[in-house]
Amino acid sequence: MRQVNVLARVLARVMSLDQAQRPTTGGDWLSQAVSEVTGMDLLRLRRASRSQLLSACERGGQLSPDLAVAVADILMEDARIQDSVGLDELAELSRERATWLYVMARDAGGTLPLGVHERLRQP
Repeated sequence: MRQVNVLARVLARVMSLDQAQRPTTGGDWLSQAVSEVTGMDLLRLRRASRSQLLSACERGGQLSPDLAVAVADILMEDARIQDSVGLDELAELSRERATWLYVMARDAGGTLPLGVHERLRQP
């Protein structure tokens, strides 16, 4: 839970930045926090396979649904940052990986943020 709290605090801090600060400072904070918790920076997470994402969010040999949701939330915020600077391909990679993590967390009995269920139903 400590790791989830760390990611939540960083995400809240990034989301509170004004738009002019987000592309560099926000992305740096996100990457550092995710790396500390998962052992993978955002560059690797964006291109990770499903099994690599699962491993990054495992604790004690099992998927931590709360950690998977926290990392997915971070990836969704990264997608917003990438969109804001015109890096559509990176944004799409982050969104795709976030969706995979949300599905894994849901399937493991985790609680998803509001609105995520609707996105998961869309083809």
